[in-house]
Amino acid sequence: MDVYTHKVFEFLAKATPGQSFTIDKICKSENRERFIEAVKLWIRSFPYGGGVTFNNDYTKIKIFRIPEIEKINSLNDGRPANIPKTSSAK
Repeated sequence: MDVYTHKVFEFLAKATPGQSFTIDKICKSENRERFIEAVKLWIRSFPYGGGVTFNNDYTKIKIFRIPEIEKINSLNDGRPANIPKTSSAK
């Protein structure tokens, strides 16, 4: 993964459900196509598109909730499912 794509992935990982972004406002015009391709890679790489969707003309992205993932996390005391529960020392 190149540095630019990695930065886009970091941006998407920090975004919260309900946020919407106009692509031209968050990336330089010369990087627009690279940004879109990086977001497409994110969508292809994760279940449920990683919680990201484009509008019809690829000018905006929206971050959405993934209820199935939230349910798994809630069963794990709110921690992401891949983070083990720590044992308490007694």
